[in-house]
Amino acid sequence: MRRLSARQERLQGEDAPKVWIVLNEAALRRETGGRATMREQLQRLTDVTRLNKVVLQVLTFAAGAHPAMDGAFVLLRFPEPADPDIAYVQYRRGSLYLEEASDVDAYAEVFDHLRARALGPDESRKGRRAHDGPVRRRVAQEQLQYRSG
Repeated sequence: MRRLSARQERLQGEDAPKVWIVLNEAALRRETGGRATMREQLQRLTDVTRLNKVVLQVLTFAAGAHPAMDGAFVLLRFPEPADPDIAYVQYRRGSLYLEEASDVDAYAEVFDHLRARALGPDESRKGRRAHDGPVRRRVAQEQLQYRSG
């Protein structure tokens, strides 16, 4: 918990890093910890996106198959030319730090595709506020259509 708190505080400092996140809609819809916890987490996401250095986009179910379906990754970009960019890749049994320019470029291209397919930051924020009700009904209808199709 201390590390999580420290990371959250780091996003609010004067020298906070710039963070751009594309979050799969499933991460917002899969209820963990109960409704109150989910509501609290969604509020935290909304609050953090109001900071100037944090952008969050939601990749909706409607986007369909996407180029990052094989797993999560993080691009780390550094301001100093002497510090090469890194792609941090998570997979089922561990993780890797990729430093070869061709590997980092490949993940940067995937990230560009995800950003293009995801909702814009304002649309994403509105969707998070409306996660109950109409959005939940739409998801249920999509699931029914998928099962009966």
